[in-house]
Amino acid sequence: MASSTDETKGKLVILGATGNTGLQLVQQALDRNYKVTAIVRSPEKLAHIQHKHLQVNENNCKYFNKKQNIILFVIHY
Repeated sequence: MASSTDETKGKLVILGATGNTGLQLVQQALDRNYKVTAIVRSPEKLAHIQHKHLQVNENNCKYFNKKQNIILFVIHY
């Protein structure tokens, strides 16, 4: 996971981060000291969450090429 000099537990990529479950997941991950990359269609839906470990990317999956600890897909049907 994270190195001893890193203050976070690890990195998460979350798809579906602006839905009801996704929003809760983002907030809980940040509360537990993870770096979160949220890949979203509507970044304004996450504008109310300001956190130094949150990165919001609109429709950009290039972050799958980088090493991540966990990738979460949150879907609702």
